[in-house]
Amino acid sequence: MDSNIAPNTSSKPDVEAITNHVSVRLPAEDLAAIQGALQTLRTKLDFLKSFTPEERESLMHLGKTGRTFIRRALDLVVKDPGVLPRSFNEEEFAADAVLYGQLGQIGDQLKALHQQVVDTEAAVGTDAFTAALVVYQCGKMAQRSEMDSGLPGMEKRLAAGSGH
Repeated sequence: MDSNIAPNTSSKPDVEAITNHVSVRLPAEDLAAIQGALQTLRTKLDFLKSFTPEERESLMHLGKTGRTFIRRALDLVVKDPGVLPRSFNEEEFAADAVLYGQLGQIGDQLKALHQQVVDTEAAVGTDAFTAALVVYQCGKMAQRSEMDSGLPGMEKRLAAGSGH
């Protein structure tokens, strides 16, 4: 959010400046269903790990090349298991390789969904904040102080942008 957002100082609020990137009502039952679906994901993926930043740094960070390398190694294990020492656990490697691929697919879909949620949240926030500025301006013209109380620094923030 731009820290130099200034209220309209003219005699009338600039209602035309209100944007409306998103106009949706999310019914409570839909929100509950979404939260339920997220809980289902948590339940089905109950093996997921959480690491500290230090632990995360100690792990390999694999990209497309790493995925291809693992897939090729799995192909070799399947086609010619005799190439490996007896102590090598082929089943565990195969399970890890398959799960790695599956988690990659899930992760890619979740990343895309997460980005859409973040982008939409920013758009709706922009819409709401722009409209809130009009409310603020109307309140100021009506000499109402509700918007100032409990918003420390907002008056300064709005005044700081008045030079733009």
